[in-house]
This record gives sequence, C-alpha cells and structure tokens, in this order.
Amino acid sequence: MSAYSPDTIVTFSYDVKDTTNDLGDKLLCPTGRCTAVVPKAPFKTGGYFPSVFENLPEVGKTVTVSDLQLASSNPDMIAKIKVAQLEASGLKPEDLKVGQTLFLQSGMKAEVVEKTEDSITIDANPPLSRLNGAAMTLTTESSSALTSPPATTGTLSSWTSGSWSSPKYKSATFAGGCFWGVELAYQRVPGVVGTKVGYTQGRVHSPSYEAVCSGTTGHTEAVQVVYDESLVEYEDLCNLLVERLGDNVYKKNQVGNDCGTQYRSGIYPHDASQRAVAEAVIGAIDGGSGKVMTEIEDAKDFFDGEEYHQQYLMKGGQSAKKEAKETIRCYG
Repeated sequence: MSAYSPDTIVTFSYDVKDTTNDLGDKLLCPTGRCTAVVPKAPFKTGGYFPSVFENLPEVGKTVTVSDLQLASSNPDMIAKIKVAQLEASGLKPEDLKVGQTLFLQSGMKAEVVEKTEDSITIDANPPLSRLNGAAMTLTTESSSALTSPPATTGTLSSWTSGSWSSPKYKSATFAGGCFWGVELAYQRVPGVVGTKVGYTQGRVHSPSYEAVCSGTTGHTEAVQVVYDESLVEYEDLCNLLVERLGDNVYKKNQVGNDCGTQYRSGIYPHDASQRAVAEAVIGAIDGGSGKVMTEIEDAKDFFDGEEYHQQYLMKGGQSAKKEAKETIRCYG
C-alpha cells in the first residue's frame, strides 16, 4: 500500500544493494535520485520502478526493500543464439562478452546476459529489468500532492486542470502524430517528472484506441507532461515538439506516414500564459504566413490511453534516460 495518492509528485533517493550487476546505464537516474509522478495502483504505468512506488516511505524516512521488480520483462524479448548462428551472421563469439550491447536488425538494442561455449543469450527488455530481484534502500525526500484535484470519471486525466502543492510543477499537452515517440522524447527532458499518452480535443468521454483510430471521435493522439518549471521552460517543451515535427508542421492531419484527424499535430495550452508562448513559437516558424498546420487550441479533456500504450517504447528497450541521444524508433 503506497503512502502517496496517485498523481502525487515524489522525490526519492535510492541505493541498490545485493547485486553483482554493473549498474552502468541501467538506472534511469544515475545520480541515485529521482522525481516522478506516482501512477495509479497497481503501479504498472511506465513499466519501470513498479514496486518502488508501493514501498516508498513517508517523507524523511528510509526503508530497505528486498526483491524489487524495477521493470517489466517480456520473455519473448530474451533469446538464445547458437554459435553457428552467430558465425553465419558474421559475428565472432570470442569477441562477445556479457554486458555488451548489440544492435539488432530491427534497430533495437539487446544486452548479452549469458555466454557459454555453445551459445549466447541476449535480452532486449528495458535495462532496469536486469536488476529485478535486487534490494534497494529508499528515502523519500519530498512530496507534492494535487491540491483540490478535479473529480474524474472513466479515464479522464486530472492533470489538465489540476495543480500541485508546489507551484513549480506544471502540466502541458502536446500532439505530434503517433504518441509513442513523442512521449519518449519528453521522457528524456531534464525537468520532466511525468508523462502519459492519451486522447484529447474530441467529443466522446473515455474513448478507446480503436474508436479514436476510426476518426469518428474527434480526438488526436497526444501526450501529457508534468514538468518542473524551475528546470525546464514551457517554451523549450514547445520547441521540442516543433523540432520533432520538422516539415510535418505544414501537413494537415498528418505526421510522417500517419494520416487522419487522430494524427493531427497541436499544442494545447492549459492557461493564457502557455497560449502566449505557444503562439510565439508557432508564429516564429515561418513569420506567421499561415502555412503552419500545427494547431493551437485551449486544452480540452484529456483521456488516458490504455496501459499497454504507456511508455511503450521505453518498455520495448529504448532509452528514456535524461538527455539520451539515441534515435527514437517509433515502432519497436
């Protein structure tokens, strides 16, 4: 049972114990300190730190928890490769070692986790999953709860109109085509403490992915972000969207090969100050010629997407570490 309500922002420090693993790049917060939004029980959202949230102690207290499950692990993403297969692919088994990263033909990364005379075993799951079962000492440093959280029903998000007890935390909503890649881009931004994907600017309450994809609900795939404005400015978040869109800012109801109203791009301000910034960013693209199709509309209700869509690319093995530079692959 967590000491914190969903949507509370917590800052905690941690120290991993009892593991012979090289932590290296496995930890999302290599300094041993994280700030994150507490997801709803059963704390699966994001596929990382799922058993940390339910074990976080009260502010100022420390606990040690054994057998933590730090990330979800899919057995289908673990494979044993025979030496003969490696040699047929042009790889020399003697050049491979445990802990080494391989780049697969699909573009995904996998880690060599076991090596024998006859084979190697590779794992393409999120790196944190290799630390599952470790013990961790957790200290909660601070928390910021939603103040007067709005009443929500169905999958309606409380982030759109909610505010936190610490005024430095704000929320924002963006759409840039398929929401998987957009979310991962924002996960990597220092100062962003929470992300989720879902559907906004539509006419139907709590729509499903299938309904949105039909183009009949009026929603667009979108990402909501919670950020610390003392560390990152709203303008930077707007500019990140524009950078990812590139020439797609001139396309109506299309980003890349994804077409339809559900893939329209947009910035959806939560208040007047955000709107002024968004208008300045979009207006600066081509001098306000009117050719930009990325819309600016006041944020309407945002409905959380299905669990399997949340942090999809990170759960598939792509890095969500702050300031990660690896190319984001939107389908795998």
